[in-house]
Amino acid sequence: MENLKAIKKLNLFKNLEENEITALLRCFSLKILNFKAKKKIVSRQDRIENIYIIISGSARETWFSEDGDITTSIDYREGDIIGLDYASGARKTFSNDIFALEDLMVVALDSFRFFNPCNNFCPRHTKVINNAFSYLAKQHNKLLNRVKELTMPTTKEKVMCYLANVRAYVKSNSFDIPYNRQELADYLGVERSALSKELSELQKKGIITFHKNHFEIKKTQQ
Repeated sequence: MENLKAIKKLNLFKNLEENEITALLRCFSLKILNFKAKKKIVSRQDRIENIYIIISGSARETWFSEDGDITTSIDYREGDIIGLDYASGARKTFSNDIFALEDLMVVALDSFRFFNPCNNFCPRHTKVINNAFSYLAKQHNKLLNRVKELTMPTTKEKVMCYLANVRAYVKSNSFDIPYNRQELADYLGVERSALSKELSELQKKGIITFHKNHFEIKKTQQ
């Protein structure tokens, strides 16, 4: 199958041989789907029929207030699984819009077949379910970091908490973030003007340097 090598690299299929993956993909009614940048993948209230694993590109899930303003967002990148948290729970529909940030290729798997193994209870299905729960555990840790970022009392603390979390994730003091200024403000739940002011102050104090979406943490605040 075309794209099998790319699929084999995905964490969901870790420790599986190609013949095992091929058999699972038939069992899961696999489809390869492509989305253009800004194209919606799922909408709020869409029925949860598939989970989507990103082969290439990125996507964003957005939460909106009752007034239609973006309240927060979460990004999905290569190897991430869209809809797994929804499909593994009791929900029957998606609660947020999810759209492609750039040209996107995903593996779409039937969510019911994924979580309801056939009567054979084959070892390969057990492996992939274990990989899925390992992924959910890692996502849980990311969400804990997200909660910490959003509950910081000041804009400066939110910014530094976010940058520290990115540094820990990439294991480097120098990194790119996936947001422009408005998107970062939306992500942190602050005004863009307040964000820009704090970034400038942090740079003046030599704590960080930045250019566009590239940041470097120069020293840790005491």
